[in-house]
Formats: sequence, C-alpha cells, structure tokens
Amino acid sequence: MTQIGALLNIDPGQSEVQIEKSLKAMEACGMRICRIVFEPSYGEEAFGHYQAAFRFAGRMGMSMVASLR
Repeated sequence: MTQIGALLNIDPGQSEVQIEKSLKAMEACGMRICRIVFEPSYGEEAFGHYQAAFRFAGRMGMSMVASLR
C-alpha cells in the first residue's frame, strides 16, 4: 500500500497552534503519515515543539517518521 505524506517543518518561534494547524491540514488532505526533521541547532526549546507535534499526530491517528539533520 502506498502512503502519501508530507514534511512538517518546525522552526524557532513557531507556536504549537501553528504546528497543530499544519497537521490538521495534512489530515484534511488524507495524509496519514508525516515526516519531521530534528534540527539540533535549534536548541532545547525546539524539543518541546517536537513533542507537541508527536502528541498532535497521535491524537489524529497519524504516523510520524523522525530523522536527525
């Protein structure tokens, strides 16, 4: 089975509301999988946003693929 997904970019200063809206847009388009890239240079503050993305995706039943840059 082929799945179509998208890359979720998380940038410094981005809010959790923006992250959730991005995931909801993916879900509305029928995407069930999302890729997220961990960018260590963004610092520890960004990890809270990454955790939020995983939490939102889990609530929506989306699969999340994570990789390190």
